[in-house]
Amino acid sequence: MPDRPPLQQDPASIDAWHKLHQGAPSSKALPPVAGGSVRLKPFLVITLIFGIILMVMLLQGRLS
Repeated sequence: MPDRPPLQQDPASIDAWHKLHQGAPSSKALPPVAGGSVRLKPFLVITLIFGIILMVMLLQGRLS
């Protein structure tokens, strides 16, 4: 990758940036803490139930 000269700063853009609200983001702007586990919870419950049934059937020798 060839060395490129650094980009020059645009004074108008810097002024516009400083005029924006510089506070912390609101709680609505942040992603969910659990990474969307509300949608994932039903899938995990169904997978857990299916896994338990599968293990019981394997232990009883019905699937071997």
